[in-house]
Amino acid sequence: MMWFWRLTPLFIFLIVARCGELPSRAIQPNQRLPDYKKIIRTALYTKSQASVDAAIGGDERIFRISDLYPPFETSNARQVDIVAGWAWQVCLKGINKTGRLIYLAVFIKDNYIVDLRTSIVSDKCEGEVYGPL
Repeated sequence: MMWFWRLTPLFIFLIVARCGELPSRAIQPNQRLPDYKKIIRTALYTKSQASVDAAIGGDERIFRISDLYPPFETSNARQVDIVAGWAWQVCLKGINKTGRLIYLAVFIKDNYIVDLRTSIVSDKCEGEVYGPL
């Protein structure tokens, strides 16, 4: 019976360690890569929201991106887990009116842009490789 008391700290450690475990995130889905360059070009260079809707057609929703910073270069798309679930992230690199480099993070899900923002550190846009849009 003495051996049981010697192993008690081990049992307590295992129980506490298991209780503190966080639930695992959903596994990344194998979604088909959308034509992200077409989506971004349409959202960037079409003059009005009505023209964007007409260019894409159907139920696909693409919101117009401000044309203050073109021309843009684009990174490759990669899947990321955002608040809305898994989405494709594409980084855009451009120069603003004052000549400063600007990075935008575009999030695409189900063939439409679900979020767009000036890149933050966690988007890792500065480290991406860029090519023509």
